[in-house]
Amino acid sequence: MNSFGVEAVPRVLCIPELLRRVFELSTDQSNAVHAAICKTWSEEATRVIWRDVSTDRLFSLLAPLRSGEMLEDLSFAREIDEDDWDRFDRYSHKVRSLRFTREYNPSVFKEIALGRRRLDFLPNLVALYNAQPTLLFTYSTIKHLIFTEDMSSAHEIIAWLGIIERRMCHIERLHIEPYLHEPLSDVQAAFTSALKRMKRLKELDEFDVHINFGTAMVYIPTLNGFRMLRVLKITSGEEESFENYITLLDVISLHCPRLKILKLAMDDPPVTRVITERTTKYICRVRHLLCSLQHLESLTFRNFGVQGLVPLRDLPHFAHSTLTVLHLDIDSGLTSDDVVPCDFPRLRKLHFGPTSTPISQPTEVASFLSRILPSNCEISSEPDSRIDCESLKQVRTWVPILIKARTEGRATGAELIKEESV
Repeated sequence: MNSFGVEAVPRVLCIPELLRRVFELSTDQSNAVHAAICKTWSEEATRVIWRDVSTDRLFSLLAPLRSGEMLEDLSFAREIDEDDWDRFDRYSHKVRSLRFTREYNPSVFKEIALGRRRLDFLPNLVALYNAQPTLLFTYSTIKHLIFTEDMSSAHEIIAWLGIIERRMCHIERLHIEPYLHEPLSDVQAAFTSALKRMKRLKELDEFDVHINFGTAMVYIPTLNGFRMLRVLKITSGEEESFENYITLLDVISLHCPRLKILKLAMDDPPVTRVITERTTKYICRVRHLLCSLQHLESLTFRNFGVQGLVPLRDLPHFAHSTLTVLHLDIDSGLTSDDVVPCDFPRLRKLHFGPTSTPISQPTEVASFLSRILPSNCEISSEPDSRIDCESLKQVRTWVPILIKARTEGRATGAELIKEESV
């Protein structure tokens, strides 16, 4: 059996990296069995089991939990003694990610604070999910702080942002799903204030705010974390000019190179915009600026263009090699001098926004779109938009037919040219 003999097998199974990988692919129930095999296996298996845990599971190491009178929060069913802390300390150093799954009575945090044997009772904690506001977890080691809408209230997030600003300026990743989109949101104000203090912030997943474009132009270059931003949604309550749209897009292309989803919108359509030569030049600049966003997959412009609409003939200016979803308010009228300078190679969805004009010439619109869209691109509109369902249905029907006809025509033409050259 030589090098693959009986003695080699135990040595292989004791390699920590290999064990860890095997245990990471196993369930907690299986790892509990693995932990009983031997001391080496026990260390690696319990490390995996306790690396990412819920608060219920962690706090239950100290004492059983019970529901309060209102059944809305939990508290300890008995007092915590030294044996409980001995048990807790055997696993606390393995915890790296802690997830709050429900509300706890403040007495839980008070009892832990009074009984803990060291201030950082979870010394290796680096990620915290949906935590209730408490100073218990204001460790310098925490790098990831994540809140999701189904778990955290606006009040809790504001309280946490205040804690972050005062005590946790070393956060590298901050993710807050809800509340930032509300106009004049208290969360939004606390959020931007905290961001200015977080000098080491490396990753910000999503920034969804309701502010005017001028304010956004000031915020984006000065706030940390925007270079790794993946989702940016800005809605303005004011009437924004073409200049503001393009200038903001210029700032975004410079400071947010990793964007995958971009949405710029106004609450209401503009009432003062008119078509000018300058307007046309601003629309032409869109494609140049979008080229800087090499990872962009979804683009939404609301109320952009003349009276909030983008003429269908200008659609190719939004062409982008990586774009898969495009949402625009579109003026479906066409003129005889319409040209198609480029196409959308990967677009999977073209969405007509809620203020798009009715499609009065569905066959002409279909002919135009068939020259710029791929054959599998979905064409959709808002349920309450002004676009007639029957007209949109005709466009959807004719676009793939015309694309197929053009493809076959080009193939036939190429074959004829080849035969003539022989």
